Amino acid sequence: RILAAMTSHKNNPDVLCRAISVLRSLACDSNDNQKTVLAAGALEKVMTVAASHKKRSTVQQQVAGAIGNFIYKNMDTKNKAISSGVVDLFKSTMAMHSGDAAVQGLACWALTNLATGHTEAQKLLVRAGFAETVFAAKANHIHDGLVGTASSALMVQLEAAEQLLDEESDEEEQEEGAFQAEDRKRPTLQRVSVFTPSQT
Repeated sequence: RILAAMTSHKNNPDVLCRAISVLRSLACDSNDNQKTVLAAGALEKVMTVAASHKKRSTVQQQVAGAIGNFIYKNMDTKNKAISSGVVDLFKSTMAMHSGDAAVQGLACWALTNLATGHTEAQKLLVRAGFAETVFAAKANHIHDGLVGTASSALMVQLEAAEQLLDEESDEEEQEEGAFQAEDRKRPTLQRVSVFTPSQT
């Protein structure tokens, strides 16, 4: 019924906020409830709402809170969220609503849930430039408790990913150097001229 109401009132941000808030609360209550709302298509519906109401900060607050609960300790849903474009969604949302502390804090919290225990998600966030985004959020809302706590938690995940990426880059450079050194050891084949007898 909740998802049906979201479809029927897709242009009413107040109804959407209330509906997403209910889904957010249900997913937080228990693992069973989380599975139930996800099986009904809550993640896809909420992401659709987010894309349709990009400029509505109240909607984006509820979206970030709900997604954070949907993906909490749920690897399958994390992967589904990533493939559905959740990284780009939060990147644009945080840029568009940089002055809204609630959006920034809830987005950081949701991304922390996404990155926790998911190395590839951590790397994806680093490559997408979230270190700068999170630093800006923390600087712009220095006195907000949620932003401070959530951004600090997310930075821990990003720093771990940056270290992994640096190590992988070093290994690739070492492998490339070893390959080039081995290549230099190989004998160089000399081109031999072929004698062609001239016609007389």
